[in-house]
Amino acid sequence: MFTTSPGQTISLSFSNNFTFAGTVKSNIAKYANLQSAVIESPDYSNTIFSVSKITNADGTIGYIGRIINKNYFDGFQLKKNASGTYQLKKVETDRVIQDCNLN
Repeated sequence: MFTTSPGQTISLSFSNNFTFAGTVKSNIAKYANLQSAVIESPDYSNTIFSVSKITNADGTIGYIGRIINKNYFDGFQLKKNASGTYQLKKVETDRVIQDCNLN
């Protein structure tokens, strides 16, 4: 995923039951140790998967990310569990996304 360019289509399998396919909207290496990509999926009402790859000082690599859609109240957060496996954990997006509307 981190070698794709904006405009390319990509399909990511998280398990036998869940695949996230869509178009890469951005893929940016912000620093030598941080790269972030955003994928938008028309299959899920233009839901966004935002993921970052972090290279730690010891050379290990970690990932963080979220699958969200502003039209829904829940989403998923990519988390590493105690055994070192990454999982998607359901979250309520009103706790993740801040409302920026000014009245």
